[in-house]
Amino acid sequence: MDKRSCKRSLSYAGLLFILVLFIILFLSMGWELQKKEYMLLGYMAATYPEQESELLGAVNEPERHYSDIYYEKGRALEEKYGFDTGSRDTSRLILRYFFLFCGVTCAAGLLFLYADIQSRKRCRCMEEDYSSSFC
Repeated sequence: MDKRSCKRSLSYAGLLFILVLFIILFLSMGWELQKKEYMLLGYMAATYPEQESELLGAVNEPERHYSDIYYEKGRALEEKYGFDTGSRDTSRLILRYFFLFCGVTCAAGLLFLYADIQSRKRCRCMEEDYSSSFC
């Protein structure tokens, strides 16, 4: 295996690693959001045990139970007590994963850009060596 195919294999392995990292990242974010939903459902069921089936229905059949009216009521309730979307753990979690995603993507892009620049330099040097040997 020559150097070129070895570097190409390493590039593919790096791409595969980044792809797997992204998949793990988004699965982890989904798990965290699901965990938050379960905790909220558990709290509401403990507070209102007589409404457990209705709570489960609201979580598992959102199109039947959710509407813009509830959305507006929730926003008004947050405003009434001085909360905002940015203060929620879920919002911070999504922002954390977004910035992690952006950071990894930028780092991968810079690494591949650096590898491309080095490859072009190597090709230029080889072309110069080749052309100078025939002059």
